[in-house]
Amino acid sequence: MPMIDVRNLHKSYHTRDLETPVLHGITLRIERGEFVALMGPSGCGKSTLLYCLGLMTHFDGGSVIVDGTDVATLSEPERARMRRERMGFVFQRFNLLPALTAEENIGLTLRLRGETGHDGVMELLDQIQLAEKRHHRPSALSIGEQQRVALARSLVGRPSILFADEPTGNLDSDNGNRVLDLIRQCHRDMGQTVVMVTHNEEAAGWADRVIRMRDGRCVDG
Repeated sequence: MPMIDVRNLHKSYHTRDLETPVLHGITLRIERGEFVALMGPSGCGKSTLLYCLGLMTHFDGGSVIVDGTDVATLSEPERARMRRERMGFVFQRFNLLPALTAEENIGLTLRLRGETGHDGVMELLDQIQLAEKRHHRPSALSIGEQQRVALARSLVGRPSILFADEPTGNLDSDNGNRVLDLIRQCHRDMGQTVVMVTHNEEAAGWADRVIRMRDGRCVDG
């Protein structure tokens, strides 16, 4: 059974007087433990597809099966629980809480789940080479350091699936490679399924498979 099975997926955005189709009959499978990159030009629907797979938005037609569960059958609380317990997310914008330290930002996922995991937080701080800055707030960290903290926050709960939307988009090549190396390392060590949106060919090269999109359709991969 694949980790993600998508069949004939359709999605449009609606305003009061306008319907804008974005995804046109997407069908794809992502296997357990696979690292997949979604590539394509701006506006092709790759981020919208990621949001549908990550239960961050609803779709209009077709089906999305995640780890054997038809997500269309889930209530909103059940969707939120699946996101919280089985998925991790990292975005181009870091979304760190400015009043919290690096250590506190990373541990936030665990606190929201009612768990404690100081050792796991410290292990990740060591892994991203920021243990000595664990008491620093985001404003005292560089852009690259902030993204590494955001990635560690998404990984601390050991999610089955990591969704990454342009995780290196705001980073220079050195910091971008650090983030990608950490994603791949966790993918290999923990057997995570990774779905990453990127417009960068070099970043896509870190994935096991590249799915190319154009005009709301998968055209390759």
